[in-house]
Amino acid sequence: YVDGTLTFADGLFYVLANDGKVLLCESTETEFQTISSFQLDISIYYPFAPLWAFPVIKDKRLYIRHKGKLFCYNISSV
Repeated sequence: YVDGTLTFADGLFYVLANDGKVLLCESTETEFQTISSFQLDISIYYPFAPLWAFPVIKDKRLYIRHKGKLFCYNISSV
């Protein structure tokens, strides 16, 4: 169980947990499977300001905004 927000693109779920963990997941008929994950560098804000922003995907880039910071990740396949 993860408390957070998600975005769906290209058959995959991009989950942003309230603690700053980002998960890339795929869904089967019975469960979510985590493909990969990483932790955003938000240590100076958390636990006082959990992330409630929705991840945004535009032109093969993942954008996450939190407290004056904008994180951008290239999610295109190589």
